[in-house]
Amino acid sequence: MKSLFLLLLLFTIIHQGKLWAQPVECSSFCVENIWLDTVEPGILYVTIHFTGDSNAFINYPYVSEISDVNGENVATGTLNFFGQFANTSQDYQMTTWLDSLDEDFSAILLFFYDTVYCVLPYPCLTSSVTDSQDELQIAVYPNPVSSELIIETEKSFEDAVVHVFSLAGQLVIKLDQVHESSIRVDCSGLVPGMYYLRTIDANGNAIVKKITKIH
Repeated sequence: MKSLFLLLLLFTIIHQGKLWAQPVECSSFCVENIWLDTVEPGILYVTIHFTGDSNAFINYPYVSEISDVNGENVATGTLNFFGQFANTSQDYQMTTWLDSLDEDFSAILLFFYDTVYCVLPYPCLTSSVTDSQDELQIAVYPNPVSSELIIETEKSFEDAVVHVFSLAGQLVIKLDQVHESSIRVDCSGLVPGMYYLRTIDANGNAIVKKITKIH
């Protein structure tokens, strides 16, 4: 009852205009953890940390779905919170059919708030939807791409994995055990629009890049 009262109070404050949502970029969110409920089967939790200005606030956040590295949907969620403040972590409950998670479990999450949605990777990267910087330095071109995308690095990839995800978190292209210093990705079959390219080397270094497919 106390929790419900606090949520209703927060809702009232927001809609009276005493608390205004600040412009927030998707890169402000980091998926810190994903774990299964040890008591109730079919329940999964996602911890999302929100960084930003101390006055920043997002309305009606929730994780809609989680897709694994194979593009399979493994969890779904609905709206549970009225909002989240910056510089806090919040656990989002979801429904899943998984009964265990691998230690190296990785996924793509579709996260909604206000009228915005974000594609968030797990494990968390420096920036979820903008070009991220890591030990793995790559060049991606041409971007926009019409048919073939080229990924280059100064050093040869060793057992690298290349994933291309749609905005909905669906895995549309997957290349495994890449060893060349230049990777060619056939994008001719993709529907025009925006996608997310994730490259992970054998040491776990990862980079996410936005790419745009054109006719």
